[in-house]
Amino acid sequence: MKSFAAIWCITFLCHGICVPPNDTTSQELSGKHDSAAQTLAVGDSHSFCVDSRKFFNATEICLVAGDCYTFHVAACSNWIDLQIVADANGWTSNQAPFGIRRLVHRMETRRRCPTANWFELVGTIGKNECYHFRIGCGDPEKTYSPTVSGPLYAFANDVPSKYHNNRGSIRVTVTRVK
Repeated sequence: MKSFAAIWCITFLCHGICVPPNDTTSQELSGKHDSAAQTLAVGDSHSFCVDSRKFFNATEICLVAGDCYTFHVAACSNWIDLQIVADANGWTSNQAPFGIRRLVHRMETRRRCPTANWFELVGTIGKNECYHFRIGCGDPEKTYSPTVSGPLYAFANDVPSKYHNNRGSIRVTVTRVK
């Protein structure tokens, strides 16, 4: 059972209100005490699966502020949002079935990462969504350099209350390049 503080923080994070990183509640939620997480050396890679039903998928690695990383998603990786099959780039509201398209458009701002597509693969440093970033299918030419250090979590971008209708997982490889 989640503590009151955890429920409070998750509720506010979903509405775009950040908990300061040095707040002890933020540290509790971010997984900063996760001793299983490891950092990568330059040239090292780590693969993990992102389950579309999980709110946060732990990756067992920490990203370090200022280091550079690339992400790659297996070519045949797809997941399903209710009935819509998508790759890690997700889908747009215009691709929703005609009968629910207007509803889907109205729900866009309720997604955990409103600027990302529905079901797009998103990463975050710790469980603090103030540090989320879009991954999608990954691009070996595009690097990501976090502004804060912490454990990497990933998720399928969806409305927080709709993870129950998701199916499938995506295999991701992260490589430290600098």
